[in-house]
Amino acid sequence: MASVNSPRGLILAKKIGSGSNSTGIRTIDVNVSPKVASALIPNDIFTGDIIHIESAGTIKPVGAGVNVRAVGVFQGCSFVDSNGDQQFKRSYTGGVTATDVKIHVASDPNQTYLYKQMQQ
Repeated sequence: MASVNSPRGLILAKKIGSGSNSTGIRTIDVNVSPKVASALIPNDIFTGDIIHIESAGTIKPVGAGVNVRAVGVFQGCSFVDSNGDQQFKRSYTGGVTATDVKIHVASDPNQTYLYKQMQQ
């Protein structure tokens, strides 16, 4: 997604088949001991980015032309920042100090998406 001028990334659209479109997401708890969230999410991730989890547990956005298995599409996150305040964000700034990090991912294989590029 980084090499394409598409600020909204993939947008949830509808389901394949006759099932209802709940646009359901799953939550992935990032805090896996002994690693910390700042090491597990080193890059910025934005709503609509396709993400994957590497074998070491690192969560990264999938770049253009990369041949990896995607986990799903990032929809936001929640975490406790360094001041102890609970945060809910549509993006995650990589490498920040945070605890209780949870990322929300649309991972249904029957989900379809809209993808709109900006007009030049």
